Amino acid sequence: MKVLTAAQMQEADRSTIEDLAIPGVVLMENAGRLVAEAIVDRYRERLAAGVLIVAGRGNNGGDGYVIARHLHHAGWPVRTLVLAADRGRITGDAAVNLEVLERCGGDLAFVDSMELFVSAVAGWDGCALLVDAIFGTGLTKPVTGLQTEVIAWLNQNAAPVVAVDLPSGIDASSGRVLGCCVKADLTVTFALPKIGLVSYPGAGYVG
Repeated sequence: MKVLTAAQMQEADRSTIEDLAIPGVVLMENAGRLVAEAIVDRYRERLAAGVLIVAGRGNNGGDGYVIARHLHHAGWPVRTLVLAADRGRITGDAAVNLEVLERCGGDLAFVDSMELFVSAVAGWDGCALLVDAIFGTGLTKPVTGLQTEVIAWLNQNAAPVVAVDLPSGIDASSGRVLGCCVKADLTVTFALPKIGLVSYPGAGYVG
């Protein structure tokens, strides 16, 4: 099995975008759509009780917006929590998909404190599924601040967690846990596995 470092995956993305002329927003659409399909395939019986998506500001969060839109269009109740003070903090392809989700009537909340996060999840505590779209392969420093508290909340919740590309908090190139890490029930990764998904301790978190 071929596995990649974060740098190798980023180079593969760059080559796809620049050499093959496939826009990054298309790659994000395909990634998010396929995660949504995996969610419906595995958790269909649970989805009527609601899906809570926790999204970061980067491309992993952008994948989360695409997932939210596809599940919303399929008729499942979905709320997306964006870990940012406002939508102006979201840029690039992620911003494109955030705007699409907004235009489609997606249920969104922007939170920049644990107090706001807890308020935003009120009524969703009994949701059937959680989606971790906080950090992707670009994470290189220990998780701090609000993200630490949110990851603890995800791990304490009884609902299963689906991780987008890799559980937030794993170093994609080594499998090290960068401070704290989401404990996933299922991880849907893109293109090829990352070293961090098959190397311990990270491999113990992927589901």
